[in-house]
Formats: sequence, C-alpha cells, structure tokens
Amino acid sequence: MTDLTLETRKLSLWQLLGPDAPELLKSNSLDLPEVMQATATATGFIARPGFDEFLIQTSQPPVTPEGLCWLYSRADKMLALQGEGWTEVMAQVCHMDLSDIKKDDWVMVTAAGINVWCLGLEDGLLMGCDPSLGGYFSDTLNTIVCEINETLSTD
Repeated sequence: MTDLTLETRKLSLWQLLGPDAPELLKSNSLDLPEVMQATATATGFIARPGFDEFLIQTSQPPVTPEGLCWLYSRADKMLALQGEGWTEVMAQVCHMDLSDIKKDDWVMVTAAGINVWCLGLEDGLLMGCDPSLGGYFSDTLNTIVCEINETLSTD
C-alpha cells in the first residue's frame, strides 16, 4: 500500500494562444493534442484547453510567437496528488468521477469551488490552479490527505 502524498511542483508553464498558435506549434515539430486533451513531450506536456489555446509545460519557451499568437509564462499553483486513495480525495472536493483518468489524460474541473486543470499521472494527478487560490486549494487537499492517511495507518 503506497501512502497518499500531496506535494507542490515547481514547473515552468507557458500559455500560447491565438489563431496562428496551432500552425506555429506544427512548424516547430510539436505534436498537437486534440481540444481538451494533452500529449506528453520529452520535457513535459502540451495540453489544449481550446481550439487555439495551449498550456505547455517545459523549462524554456517552446516557440517564438509569430503572426497572430501570444506566449505568456504562467504562475499556476501546481500540486501532485499521488498514491492509493487519490480518487477518494478528489471525490470529496469534485463532483466529477475522476477514477477513469489515465496517465496523460487531461480534464478541467471545479474542485473545492475553484477551476482546476488536471493531468493524469501514473498513480494520481498533477493539478494546476490560479496562484491566488493555490494556498486555499493546497490546504484543503492536505487536510483530506492527512485524514485518509491517518485512517489507513490505523486499519
């Protein structure tokens, strides 16, 4: 049985948007996911929350904007929730059943009353939210994680 963990991840995240964004990524030999999906890259992931909007996790800016597109660095609060029981944690804060999420699946949900993007990990989720709500979200999830771990250790 693996302990349930919640940890902050400090990853570089970029937002590329605009009508020329898909072609710009293609011209840079990057694979484009379908809308509301993600694809793994050698250095992170590319998620596509909209037709011409991409969240790209990589250490360096992936492209130089050309034409009608814009690239911004993002400061999302990112949390990795992993281990046995991660679906139970999410069931307490989210109306969606996330138990079918697999590695590299992408979904946007409301959890604990805030908008959150989620990327499936091998044994959990990588989640991101607005940094101004990150402390609240982290504290809320941490309380649930501690309760579940305490219950598992007494069984």
